[in-house]
Amino acid sequence: MLDPRGNTAIYLIYAYVRMCSIIRKSGLTSEQITELARNKPYKITHPDERILAAMLIKFYDVLNDSVEELAVNKITDYIFDICVKVQENYKKYRIVGD
Repeated sequence: MLDPRGNTAIYLIYAYVRMCSIIRKSGLTSEQITELARNKPYKITHPDERILAAMLIKFYDVLNDSVEELAVNKITDYIFDICVKVQENYKKYRIVGD
């Protein structure tokens, strides 16, 4: 349960904190990020971006399945899969500053 690797709460919290750190280091506020997302078109060109975007698009379906089947673990498994992909990309690429 306390293992920082694998599908555990600690791993998910660590991934969340790391993502928050990336956003903080970018120097942008959440309002600025929202404004950029609305006004500046973003084109997904890299295969890893495409994979992550496809995973994020599935959120509504995962949420519906979880509610219909009363299976909260589907949401946590989904979040874990996203965290794994983000962590892989974090190791492969320089995120802030590029």
